[in-house]
Amino acid sequence: MYAANLAGQTGGFYGGALQEARGIYFNLEYVYNETWTFFGGIRRSDDKKDRDESTNSGVQAREIADPSVRCDNGATGSDVDLCENGFALVSLSVRDSSIFPERGKLKWGKTTWNIGAEYRPTERIMVYGRVATGFRAGGSSGFSSDGPYQYDGEELINYEVGVKGRYLEDSLQLSTTYFYQDFDAHWVFAQRLRTEAERLLDPDGGPFTAETTGVQGSVIQGIEVERAWRLTDQLTVRGFYNYLDTSVGDYPALLPFADPTLEDATWVQIPWVDSEGNTRVAWLFGTDEPTQLGGNQLPNQPKHKTSLTVAYDLDLPEQYGDLQLLTIANYRSKKHVEPANFDAYAVGAYTRWDARASWTAPNGKLEVTGYVQNLLDQAALHMWSPREGVGSPWGTIVEPREFGIVVSWRNNQ
Repeated sequence: MYAANLAGQTGGFYGGALQEARGIYFNLEYVYNETWTFFGGIRRSDDKKDRDESTNSGVQAREIADPSVRCDNGATGSDVDLCENGFALVSLSVRDSSIFPERGKLKWGKTTWNIGAEYRPTERIMVYGRVATGFRAGGSSGFSSDGPYQYDGEELINYEVGVKGRYLEDSLQLSTTYFYQDFDAHWVFAQRLRTEAERLLDPDGGPFTAETTGVQGSVIQGIEVERAWRLTDQLTVRGFYNYLDTSVGDYPALLPFADPTLEDATWVQIPWVDSEGNTRVAWLFGTDEPTQLGGNQLPNQPKHKTSLTVAYDLDLPEQYGDLQLLTIANYRSKKHVEPANFDAYAVGAYTRWDARASWTAPNGKLEVTGYVQNLLDQAALHMWSPREGVGSPWGTIVEPREFGIVVSWRNNQ
């Protein structure tokens, strides 16, 4: 027998690209008096992402007795992927993208600006406001795609107000910021069923197509608070709190997965016919109807994040060197990892607590640090992707609890 699916790989791809970014920025600041300062700026950004080469390879398995019969990777709709007595067809193509200007010469450019003002009611307090536009270059479809080859960049307007100050005889530094970002165009990846015209154009392309689409109405807003408080000459407390509220603009998408907690969640067959007339089957877990994703939280954007750092410098006699104790506690709330915001796939809240003690010899050359990371030994995910129907899930996990000692020597001469 001949196995057509070589370790799960029936095709390969290599692409080369040259990227270039240029920018020029002009800023003006006007100090009106001791209380008021006004500022503004303008920036021109230009990005190029030229493609210079693309290479494709593939392998097909066919029966020796009848070469018109394919038996690789479910070509006949069967889960079995073997030939009784077969041979392989291996293909290799190299394309110089310079002969396709619309593919090889991709450019984006935008002029952005910002204006704002600062107000100082006292020498220790500053209130500011700012309005700024932002831009990020777009992207392009796959090297072998028939088009469209280029899509527009993302644009937004950022509104921001804040207060920064020193309090309690300058022992406490505190800053608070509120921001609101309105996207004029926000990239989203939307999968859908191909139209009849698209199927005729590429009959072996499968029943689905996927597009990177600019969506209107996506919003990000939040509050950030930072503080640093020196309680005594030995004890300092630092930290921050961040609240983030995100909402994606309205758009429909065909999801490759569904909420697995639903009783009627099941696999749906999507039949399609290839260029050789074979009926093949693709699968979706859930439904073949588009899901409206507008208003959902952006993936991997938790609503709450906070951190607290406490540092204590022990007042040792000079002949015993310096000893500092430090502990850091971080908290992140639940976050969604996919655009449908299914709770079954969400990454749960996570708290991490680290601690360390560092001793420095009187001569300043020897330093010994003992540490413990993830003191609570919590098992959790940083992030992951469900990927039902398109491969195995992947992700990254947090580090386990670890104890260690680091010894270092510094030559001060």
